[in-house]
Amino acid sequence: MATFSSLPNELLLLIFSEAAADVSAGPIATTVGLVCKSFHSLVEFHGIDVLYTFLREINSIRTFLDILLAREVAQKQIHSLLMTIGQSHEGFDENFASCENVIHLMTEILSNIDPSHLHTLFIYLPSCYHNGSESPMLNIPVPLPALTTLHLSNIIPAPPAHPPCLFLKLSHLSLSQLSWSDREDIPHVSQVLAPRSTQLKLTFRAPTGHCIYTLALQLDAYLRMKNPQETKKVPNRIPLHVFPTHLAHITVGFYIPGSTLGRLATPLKTIKFLVTAAWGTRNSETNPVHILPTVLEEEEGPQEERFVRDWMKLNVGEENVVV
Repeated sequence: MATFSSLPNELLLLIFSEAAADVSAGPIATTVGLVCKSFHSLVEFHGIDVLYTFLREINSIRTFLDILLAREVAQKQIHSLLMTIGQSHEGFDENFASCENVIHLMTEILSNIDPSHLHTLFIYLPSCYHNGSESPMLNIPVPLPALTTLHLSNIIPAPPAHPPCLFLKLSHLSLSQLSWSDREDIPHVSQVLAPRSTQLKLTFRAPTGHCIYTLALQLDAYLRMKNPQETKKVPNRIPLHVFPTHLAHITVGFYIPGSTLGRLATPLKTIKFLVTAAWGTRNSETNPVHILPTVLEEEEGPQEERFVRDWMKLNVGEENVVV
């Protein structure tokens, strides 16, 4: 009688590749890979065990880098990658897992994968890595031509010194927990790194009034360029926005400490007013800029879990997610 293991390798590879996407069940190396030696060898030899990779603390990131360094390029075809470091992790040591050390390891991982297959990249760092008012910066070491979704939290991508187009297919860019001093660079960073992106989400941690006002002016310029009525009215007075040309939708949110909520009430009302006014009398539901409800700052644990959940949703669907 025919058995599952008697199926042709080509068919097994298709089945295992589908199973690998169900990250809620755990890494395929610890599920299918433990069934028998032949399955384990097949999964590892063809790199199926790294197609959907999630690394949630410093030791797993180090171990995974060692695995990559020992493999051939064909065994390093990662499709979706999540890397997180959180203060809520048991045994977290800021000295051992220093910002510079963590970013170096993450950069090395990106340098040692086959970049032509990576379509989803999520990276989360703890807020303790912020240097005063500035977010840490990640230098993307290689172009990622297949990347369609990039989500970074508490870290921003550094513009390359000689700007090539790093993300030719990037459509969804999300930068979370930005520091207030990052706000002026964001339109430029998104334009240089991902000129064809269509969806941009920005959330700011403990912003100042000046941060909110500056962002309001940038969004006002973007909306007036998108609104045909405004363009016809005063074509020579419309300021040029510096967001990506193909950008179709921007979502903005703020995480506010309770102690500053009162004095930020006016800037928060102003940005909502400008976004509405710049879109004019058109249907508000078609407004390409959406301001999220203001959220009070919360513990990092729930933030990180939500971040992981968002990554899993892209792979298996929300109803199957277990974090």
